[in-house]
Amino acid sequence: EGAMQELRERVLELLETTGLTQKEVIRRINDQGLYKIQPAELCKALKGELTSPKANRAIADAYSIVQRERLKMLRDEFRKS
Repeated sequence: EGAMQELRERVLELLETTGLTQKEVIRRINDQGLYKIQPAELCKALKGELTSPKANRAIADAYSIVQRERLKMLRDEFRKS
C-alpha cells in the first residue's frame, strides 16, 4: 500500500506540473484500447478510495503518461537553452 500511495501522490504532482488533466489522462488510457476507465474510477483511485487491480493498473498507466509528458517538457526546455 505504501508504494501505491507514493505512486498516487507522484501522479497528482505530475498532473499539476505538466498541466495535463485527469480527463486527458483517461482519454489516453482509453485510446490504448487495453481497457476502459471512467473518470470516477480514476478519481477514486487517485484518492486511494478504489484499490482494485484495475484501479492500480490505471494509476500505473497514468503515471507512465504524466511521466512521459514531463520528460517531453524537460527535453523541450533543454532544446530551447
